[in-house]
Amino acid sequence: MKPREHKRRTTSVTPVRWGQNIHRALHLFAKTVRLRRIYQPNNKAYIRVMEEFCHAFGLVLTQSPIVDLRIQAEGIFYQDECVLRANNDDHRMIEVLYQDGIRRLVFHRGVALWELEVLISATSTRLFEGEDEDTITYLWQHQLKHIQYVVVETQIVSSVPSEASANSGSKVSIERAIDGVLQEIYGGSEADPGTPSIALDSSDLSAWDIAQRLSPVDEMAPGFHPQHQYPLAPSYGSNLLHELEQENDISMGLRATHTIFEALHSSDLAPRSRRVLYDALLTIYDTSLTDFDQLSLAAHIIQESHLCPDTAERAQWFLEALAETRLRQATQHLTIHPAPELIPLITYYRSCGTAAADVAISALSMLNKPQDHRILSDLILELGGGSLSRIEQLLNGGNIFLIREILYLLTYHPNVEARQILERIEYHPSAEVRIALLENSRLVGDINTGVELGIRLFEAPEPSVRIAAVQHLARRPCRRVIYLFEKCLQAPEFDSLASALKLAVLTSYIYVSPSRAIPALDALIHRGCRLFITKQIEDSAIQAIRSLHASKHTAQVNTLLTRATHTRNRRIKAAAVAVLDGSWSPA
Repeated sequence: MKPREHKRRTTSVTPVRWGQNIHRALHLFAKTVRLRRIYQPNNKAYIRVMEEFCHAFGLVLTQSPIVDLRIQAEGIFYQDECVLRANNDDHRMIEVLYQDGIRRLVFHRGVALWELEVLISATSTRLFEGEDEDTITYLWQHQLKHIQYVVVETQIVSSVPSEASANSGSKVSIERAIDGVLQEIYGGSEADPGTPSIALDSSDLSAWDIAQRLSPVDEMAPGFHPQHQYPLAPSYGSNLLHELEQENDISMGLRATHTIFEALHSSDLAPRSRRVLYDALLTIYDTSLTDFDQLSLAAHIIQESHLCPDTAERAQWFLEALAETRLRQATQHLTIHPAPELIPLITYYRSCGTAAADVAISALSMLNKPQDHRILSDLILELGGGSLSRIEQLLNGGNIFLIREILYLLTYHPNVEARQILERIEYHPSAEVRIALLENSRLVGDINTGVELGIRLFEAPEPSVRIAAVQHLARRPCRRVIYLFEKCLQAPEFDSLASALKLAVLTSYIYVSPSRAIPALDALIHRGCRLFITKQIEDSAIQAIRSLHASKHTAQVNTLLTRATHTRNRRIKAAAVAVLDGSWSPA
């Protein structure tokens, strides 16, 4: 007995089954549109029906890679068969698609769920929520890849009411003729899914030619008449206006300069044409300098110009673009914006190179923030340091922060002459400049140089400079500093010094040598506790007590202060008590 042969089951679908799948998919399409009106996208009922709709369309596309549907006033047709009729309110979405001008919907194999959701949202929003945005605009915004649509401008081809479609054979024939024209222009249903959908409107040459040929027909003649007045703006005009609003002077300037630089890189460009291009580039460059927000465009032009071929026209352009007059025009923005964001200006200066160093030095006096001073100072040093004469001129200003930046520039300036200027500054007539020099003298050189500078400025006539010199020497403890303080204490004129200067000398003496300073301070306090002393000697004793505030409260220091609290001199006693209980501190 022969074994029974099993025939392989095929997956082909009969025409009846195929038609049922098409009908079911489109009925689910209409049902999903209705549910979208009632429910939100996250509703379980809507999600279930949406999944059934997607599954039904998937079954249809498994048998045919392309499903080409024609939209007519009386229904949706597939291969000359009406698969969904517009005969009740449940199928009003056919009227929406037809009125908006959609005449063909083409589905390609591989259509995704999100694409079907976009189609559902476009139809339901147009049908139930208002007229602000039509179906075509919504579909065009989402750039569907597997759903194509062919559109007839509704002002050129008016929709035919479904009630009159059965009694008007001429109008139906006209619609079929229009479908024939569309097929001739855009091809059959076997279109490439990658090609974009195209709207047939007055800008399309083929449709325009058809309308022009039919325009001489008498208006009273029967049949279809094209409309002579075409719409001034397409349905997606608002979207185009929104995109144009994104444009600004910088983006348009960048595109213009990009075109110019592309032409300048051409090897067969005539010298006359090259001059014309550089003149146009200079015009855009000058315009960008007038606006602080466009300095980034000016920097971009300078940077790209360095990459152009080296020609005589390019050299002349740089002479004009980097002229000090134009560079100062960018700097003047600092007077208009007291506290600007320095990044655009820094970028512009850096692109200009060494030519911008002197202008950047002048810009230092226009800044108000100390941190901005240091940012610009580092850029000046990066650009080569600039002119020393311009740097020295800024020392005469009264801004202490600016003076410190000038000293910072001179310290790190690559030119050797900057060291000579630093040496002359200790004789500057302004006390603020000499004090700033002492505060920044750690940048001048080694410890010996700093000690020499402090000793020389300790002889200055101004007490403020002498106090700064004492504090400067206290940061460089050595034998010469200790000897200077001891010599100052032993000098007859010590008692006649200003109280702040005496306090600074005694405090610094304790800091550099506490073991030698405590006995000397004890002697000053003991001398001040005597009878019949002068106010200057009394003040020296009080400052000696106050200087102990900076020392460690050892047993020796506590004994000295406790003994001072038992003196008959009320001022000395009060000073000792204030230091002991911690109620006194230097201002």
